[in-house]
Amino acid sequence: MAEELGVTFEGRHVTWHADADSPRVRRDLPLLAARADYQAEHVAERLGIDPVPQMSVFLFASAESKRRVIGAAHTVVTRPWKRELYLHMSSRTHDVLRHELVHLVAADWAFPGVGISPNIAMLEGLAVSQQEDLDEGYTAQGLARAVLEEKPDFDLAAFLSGTAFWSLSPRVAYPMAGAFVSFLLDSDVLQGSLEDFYRTGSPVGQEIAELADAWRAELDRAPEPTGPERALARRVLAARPLHEKRCAHEVAECLHAASGGMWSGEGGGSPLELVTRALALDPNRPDVRAFEYHLEAAGGALEKVKAALPADPQSEEPPTYEQLAAAEIYADHQMAAGEFEAALPWLDYSMRWSSEVSEFWKAWVSGELAQNGGAISLERNDGAWSLRCELALGRASCTEAEQVLDVGTEGGAMEEASILLFEDPRVEFAAAHEQYRGMLLTGRAAEAEKWAARMAQVAGISEVQRERALNAEAEASWLAGALETYTRKVKDVLP
Repeated sequence: MAEELGVTFEGRHVTWHADADSPRVRRDLPLLAARADYQAEHVAERLGIDPVPQMSVFLFASAESKRRVIGAAHTVVTRPWKRELYLHMSSRTHDVLRHELVHLVAADWAFPGVGISPNIAMLEGLAVSQQEDLDEGYTAQGLARAVLEEKPDFDLAAFLSGTAFWSLSPRVAYPMAGAFVSFLLDSDVLQGSLEDFYRTGSPVGQEIAELADAWRAELDRAPEPTGPERALARRVLAARPLHEKRCAHEVAECLHAASGGMWSGEGGGSPLELVTRALALDPNRPDVRAFEYHLEAAGGALEKVKAALPADPQSEEPPTYEQLAAAEIYADHQMAAGEFEAALPWLDYSMRWSSEVSEFWKAWVSGELAQNGGAISLERNDGAWSLRCELALGRASCTEAEQVLDVGTEGGAMEEASILLFEDPRVEFAAAHEQYRGMLLTGRAAEAEKWAARMAQVAGISEVQRERALNAEAEASWLAGALETYTRKVKDVLP
């Protein structure tokens, strides 16, 4: 397989076998290799694993090329017992790499020849505990507390033992398990070692119920969950777990084809027809219902969207998945039509219950209404201004900013981005973090380091965010000194 991929690069801890024919792989391999070595050392140090083990990554150009070789397309394949990882280039490669490296680094904690914990909550919780936190507006700890407040009789012990892990959506199950492992790492509640717990799936000399009670008490002392955390917990608990969903594979195929059809017009029917078919197979999927609303609105039909809206946008009742989706879609549609006064209350509603809706939108719309008596300023409604909005929402990279705004790499992107930094620390932190990621993932580590420092300086951010900023600053600083060496060494082995 290594010969078929074409190039082998030996990093400090990770040996890469990569597709030498892919321009994207050739471009990104130095950064991926440098980050993998740094992250492996960082994880090993925090877990007390010495020496850092040697690992192998097989990097394919695309999901399809990976499918042709190993039979799995979009699924990332990890073999901890051999310390091997098989993945492909995508927008999530960097995030996936960090998570899977934890499984490889911790493989010796498991029984020989197995490489993984028999407890799925410990297995995935350990990996999540070593990653960055969740999207802006969510923390693993906040989600966990929100789940327990929404469902006080939730069997936390069964969840932490792994037997009820899949009773929750992965979107909450993974961060909850990660928050629990972080609690174990940061406290002295565990009588035995975390390594023994990981290896056997049970704590030494204790019952899991005892640890569950201790963690529940710790969560009771934690900050109140945010609105988005409460809303997500409610939506997840209302949904059926994965193992109970009907025709899961066929529904997934319909949704995948529908997503492609939105751009190419292909996929065995129109996107709306495919989503309608998915709902016929599983009518209780709120995410599929939300997709239907999006497609209906894109075609100009708002009847179902309006019917799903809550009665009052000022309501303090956490929304269902469908209600939140309808509010966001309705607000987007009204803004696109220039009906900003109609959009504003639903923007405000969405912002209170979702981390994906920024204060920036509300500030912009309110400002336009105030300055223009309700009429939008057309000269500001252009591609550059839209991009600034997208940057604020975290949906556009710095590379795209340079292309559209025609700014240079010598601080230009940072100057343009400075308009995104508002008095609200949540928005300022989110905007600075987006710039940090954009700089880092395009190999500009020195600029990333400056934005990580800006993240740490934001007044009023939480301790979790401050730690996140300091970790980002440390990684960017290391990469700033190491990336040139990795680039030169990779270039030497490329055909």
